[in-house]
Amino acid sequence: MPLPESLVAAAIRHARGDAPALVPVHRSECTAHSNDRVQIRFSDGRTLVVKRARHRWAAPRFSVSRRACEIIARRTGIVAPRPLPLPAPPDGMPAEAYWRIDRPTLADVWPQLRAGERVWALRHWGRLAARLHGIRFPAHGSLLQGGTQPLSGYLREDLGQRLLPAVRAHWPQGVALVERLLERTDGVAARADAGGVLVHNDLHMQNVLCERRKHSARSVGVLDLEAAIAGPPEAELAQMEVLHGPLFGKELPQGWMDEVMRGYGRATDPVLRAFFRAVHLLNMGFHAAFVGWHDHAADVLRLAQAQDEHA
Repeated sequence: MPLPESLVAAAIRHARGDAPALVPVHRSECTAHSNDRVQIRFSDGRTLVVKRARHRWAAPRFSVSRRACEIIARRTGIVAPRPLPLPAPPDGMPAEAYWRIDRPTLADVWPQLRAGERVWALRHWGRLAARLHGIRFPAHGSLLQGGTQPLSGYLREDLGQRLLPAVRAHWPQGVALVERLLERTDGVAARADAGGVLVHNDLHMQNVLCERRKHSARSVGVLDLEAAIAGPPEAELAQMEVLHGPLFGKELPQGWMDEVMRGYGRATDPVLRAFFRAVHLLNMGFHAAFVGWHDHAADVLRLAQAQDEHA
């Protein structure tokens, strides 16, 4: 769906600021993402990205993205988008604008890397995750609430009030496993630190910005922080394992996570990792079932059940 011209014009005004000589020279639209986007190239070579959600319920995700970007800018040297202030869109749909970061993603450079270079790229990815996880919160949960929930309460809310009703309605095969994980939330929470860290919550290769080096690619930044939370680091690492494991079209060679963890440089709890792998797989299995990919959902459920046995 095309973005309202009033929204695009407002974004251009904020981008230009007090520089009247800065003028738009090219515009392109994209609907291939989960949001509608317009990209506007300016006379100084920079590109402004304006994106708008397709549903009003996405408003908190945009607020989370802005909050996460603010925290990262204030507390780290990690490269991340810096959303510009925008007036409320006339149609009520959440929107944001930011200057595009002209760096390749790890997914972009990965095919160009030799075997030894890939090892170092994986380690740099792990170091980037560790830097993000250096941002700490008093507890867990939504960034909009300051990460103030105990982990057990956050998990009961997320699994019991969000995922379980959805699975009951659209994927009954997954109900038993969601209920088993719910029963274990107190025990899982007891293994984790009381405080959470900044969990990107979608840290796959396409969301990692790189700086190409002579013998590798150094991970320097992140994109798409709409799902970020305060949580245990194991939740992040488990999701990376799932997204780049079998079944999801982004599988990496055997041993890749060992190299990521060498770069990460910190011990993690294997039981927590297995628990969160099961949680992430259930989320993805539900999505597959919801859109009608029932065979794929069954494969994902079997993999999630295997993770539950290790947790």
